[in-house]
Amino acid sequence: MKKFRSRFLSIALAFSLLAAVPSVSQLTASATSRTQSEAVDWAYAQIGKWLDWDGWYGAQCVDLISYYYDYLGVPHPPGNAIDFAWNTLPSGWQRLWNTASFVPQPGDIVVWDDGGYGHIAIVVSNNGNSTSSFQSVDQNWVGGGPNGSAGALVNHNYSNVYCFIRPNFSVSSAPPPVVNHNPIGAIDSMYTTGDGGIYMEGWAYDPDFPANSIEIHVYATGAGSSAFT
Repeated sequence: MKKFRSRFLSIALAFSLLAAVPSVSQLTASATSRTQSEAVDWAYAQIGKWLDWDGWYGAQCVDLISYYYDYLGVPHPPGNAIDFAWNTLPSGWQRLWNTASFVPQPGDIVVWDDGGYGHIAIVVSNNGNSTSSFQSVDQNWVGGGPNGSAGALVNHNYSNVYCFIRPNFSVSSAPPPVVNHNPIGAIDSMYTTGDGGIYMEGWAYDPDFPANSIEIHVYATGAGSSAFT
């Protein structure tokens, strides 16, 4: 069973964060130009890297997220990991609460409330839509210390997970399928047989559906005409 906290921290904490939270206008942005798969690939590529975005305290978990926001092309807010439970999100992004049935999607940002500064990471797998565990790329989780630690792939349960943040990913638009072309074909050989029949070899395909088999009809004209498939 997942463990989750009430979405409401103390009123005092909420008010204390307001002064540090940028205005909506500061964080407004259109959908990121990155697709979900591109974002996940980027997260995997940070495994083993030591990222210090702000030059303070080494490779902290928030540094990874700061670079992630940069990669997605949106400005990121200041603060510690737990502040992402409340700060203003870029336009179109969603904050999703950790309930017993919720399953995160790859590319989501996951926020933990540990009673202190919190922790934050990037989800890369939901372990087959599991409600008991997921995988994320974390910085300053494995072997963390005062100077942080490099990015690592970590398997987590949902204990102390507070919420998830889902970016407004770009949706790749494949070109529309080509339709209404005439079938193409050719006769490679044709000859009469000794019993008055006709033997033919050839090929044909439909450019709109090149992988599909199609029927071919051959018509003999004149007296006693007939059709062959």
